[in-house]
This record gives sequence, C-alpha cells and structure tokens, in this order.
Amino acid sequence: MKQIPNQINVLYETQLNQKAIPKKLCPYYKKWLRYYLDFCHKYNYESSVKKSLGLYINKLKEKNQTDQQQKQAINAISLFYEIGTDHADKENPLKNKTNLMLRKKG
Repeated sequence: MKQIPNQINVLYETQLNQKAIPKKLCPYYKKWLRYYLDFCHKYNYESSVKKSLGLYINKLKEKNQTDQQQKQAINAISLFYEIGTDHADKENPLKNKTNLMLRKKG
C-alpha cells in the first residue's frame, strides 16, 4: 500500500485541524484517504474528481464495510477534496499531482 504523498499529507493534516476533527479519529481519516488514493491509483481513477468517491464507496460496500465506516470514509475524502477548493486561488495542489506523485513512488 502506498503512503500519502508528503505535500498532500501536510495539507490534509492542516485540514483535519481546521475542521476540528478529534485527534482520536485522525488516524482513521488518514487511513481512508490512503486507501482511497491507492484505490484510484490501482483502477486509474483521478483522485481529485469527486465521481471517484462513489466508485470507492461501492468498493467498500463490496468489502462489507459498515455504514458507519462508509460515512467516515466519505467524510475523510470530502476533507481531501476541500484541500483543492481551499487553495483555488493558487495552483490546485490536487490536480494531477496526487496521481503523479503516486506513480513516481510506485
């Protein structure tokens, strides 16, 4: 399993803090993000495109993840998408970079 690229990880941790996600939940949110990025890389989906989230949640359903786990994954990935909108006035840090960074490491 690939790790979250450092640039994305830093931005995501900032997002978790800004949204006041409880510290005890942060590892779970990061886990869902890591799984999502891996899923997108494996199936060649663009991780910054929200359409990929539905495909990911369908995969979680196939793997018998609970409704609570699916909701937590949705929340975690939604925060990931916000990184791009929070930085809309700058270069979008999610656009193509996530998949490129994952390919370089793989």
